[in-house]
Amino acid sequence: KAIFDVICWNDTTAVLTSKNLILFNDRNKIIKKYEYSDATEMYNRIYLSGNKIHLFSMFFNNVLIIDLRSGKSTKRMGPSNQIDPTPFNNNLFFSSAYSGFHYFDTAFHSFNKSIPAVDNYCIQNDSLWVLTSGTIKVFKIDLIFFKLQPLFEINLREIVSGFSPDWVMSFQEKIYTGNSKGFLTLDHKTGCPTSYTYIGNYQEGKSPLAFGHSIYFNHRNYITKLDPVRQAMLVIPATVKVCISTNQQLYQQVPFFIEFAIENYILQKHSLKEVQVYRRGIRTNSFYNLDDKITFPSGMPKGEYLLKYFINGVPVGEKHIFITLPLASNPLFYISVTVAIIAFVLILFKNILDRRTYERKIMESRLQLLRQNLNPHFIFNSLNLIYSLVLQRKNEVAIVAINNFSDLHRYYLENISKQKIQLQYELKFVASYLKLEAARLELDDPFEYHLTHDLTEEIRRILVPPMILQPLIENAVKYCRSPRKSDGIGIIYVDVEQVGKIISIGIENTIFSGRINKMHSSGMGIKLVRERVEIFNNTFKESINLITEAPLKYFAEGYRCEVVFQN
Repeated sequence: KAIFDVICWNDTTAVLTSKNLILFNDRNKIIKKYEYSDATEMYNRIYLSGNKIHLFSMFFNNVLIIDLRSGKSTKRMGPSNQIDPTPFNNNLFFSSAYSGFHYFDTAFHSFNKSIPAVDNYCIQNDSLWVLTSGTIKVFKIDLIFFKLQPLFEINLREIVSGFSPDWVMSFQEKIYTGNSKGFLTLDHKTGCPTSYTYIGNYQEGKSPLAFGHSIYFNHRNYITKLDPVRQAMLVIPATVKVCISTNQQLYQQVPFFIEFAIENYILQKHSLKEVQVYRRGIRTNSFYNLDDKITFPSGMPKGEYLLKYFINGVPVGEKHIFITLPLASNPLFYISVTVAIIAFVLILFKNILDRRTYERKIMESRLQLLRQNLNPHFIFNSLNLIYSLVLQRKNEVAIVAINNFSDLHRYYLENISKQKIQLQYELKFVASYLKLEAARLELDDPFEYHLTHDLTEEIRRILVPPMILQPLIENAVKYCRSPRKSDGIGIIYVDVEQVGKIISIGIENTIFSGRINKMHSSGMGIKLVRERVEIFNNTFKESINLITEAPLKYFAEGYRCEVVFQN
């Protein structure tokens, strides 16, 4: 049968097995045997309180209480499964693997703090020391309100390189924590390590037991007995030499290490090395290692420091050091470089801005020149119409033409200086212009024109460069002829179409079959519009396109050009 727990008092020994509890006297004779009434029950911990034995269940939340005088047993419910018990304050303090820490006097009391992944714990005075994943967490035990009040915690894996504890114990008013190779002595006020005791290069080991002045370790086939106080006394400061890795100037944030050389090899490789850092008389930090080097991978900030060296808590020397700023780390150096970079960027940006401003002014000058070129061309054609009407003695028609010319010229003066105008005003100008030109050419080269009128309000309000269509309309009027000799009427269509966000304004006219289409592609009007579109796009970051010799839409023989905008 498996034996789960054994306790002794006076001349009696209690043995807890998987089936029963057996009491033996000092002559190894059975005094009493208690069988479990429930065959499914199994108990794994014994606790004696007065004349009563408490058996804690392994799998169920209950406790079997046996009265040693009467032999009667009763069950009580409580958090008992998989417990790790510790006597405390003449009662039982225990940790359950499933429900945390509890206290048992005449009843079960659960503490308020739930601590996951508890590896081991111990109690010193009224403080609970809990080991969990390499971190020691310390709590004050409050038995009035059954609370665990946090005091401090320390991550030993982080502060002592290469050390990972498996257990923690209280012995002779001191705290020890370690593994199968060795253990640390901890300061009971701060939890900081003060010394290290090397056990040996064992691969396995259980939590130690303390007796007298020694700690006993069970390494499967070996028992090791050590006195941690005497181990620290082995350090002789005169035999220790401490040096810094570089004899040159130490610079801020530049890595360096401190090396310990000791005649005793075990102390050199297996003792606690500590470097305490002081600045202006105040201790600012401590660094630990079990090997012979303590490394500062990120260096230290600039300033003057005092370094004090310790081995297992024994002072072995001290040294003043000065940390200075290298040129590359000096703030003045970075400020100077930053100012130089900013100045360079500002100068570069100013040059780019000046160049763009200069190019913009050149483009605007060219655009203004194009406008001045359009102006006399437009006036010449308009006055030519009025002159023709006067010669023909069509005074009333001439007056109407003069009024139309005046309105068109007013439109020109009001809008030519603007960057953009609404499409509806540009089309209104085109309609008035075609009306004047149709009247002028009524006898010599008559033509008729058609403009799209059913436009949506969105299309009407599209912004376009002013007078962008006038040279194209002028070309259409100039080359508009009937495709056949028998019919002397030419036709001009001006249409507006929208496909998605693309809007195109088409100008299409008939051409006599004997004329050469190249006249359109090399005409002055096309050149003016093409150059104006290019300058306008570069200046205002637009995407207007002029398409010459576009596919015909209304005639079998003719010419069509399109101005395409993106809404």
